[in-house]
Parts: sequence; C-alpha cells; structure tokens
Amino acid sequence: MAQITHKLEILVNAADPVPEINNVILAFLQLHSGRETQILTELQSEIAAAIKHYSNETGESE
Repeated sequence: MAQITHKLEILVNAADPVPEINNVILAFLQLHSGRETQILTELQSEIAAAIKHYSNETGESE
C-alpha cells in the first residue's frame, strides 16, 4: 500500500535564527491543525531543558 506523507523542504537564513526558527515552527503548526497547543507545550519543555543545559554548561544563571 502506498504511504502518503507530508514533506517540507525548508531553506533558512542561519544568520537570523530566531525569526527563521519561528517560521519553521509556524509551518509545522499549519500542518497539524488542532494540535498547536500540544506541539507548542512539548516544544516549551524541550526549550526549557535546553536553556537549563546550556546555562549549566556556560555557568550562566537562568
């Protein structure tokens, strides 16, 4: 049986990370209508963990 999947090909300007990452997130949210809150909540947890990791790595406080 054929498998049908969504495929995104994304080209970003790595020199401008914050708005580019935001645009990528928005693109994914558009593909998952109705799950935006779930996706953003899970991302929030991942981001919090990354902030903690990098803060500890560099000795910065949160």
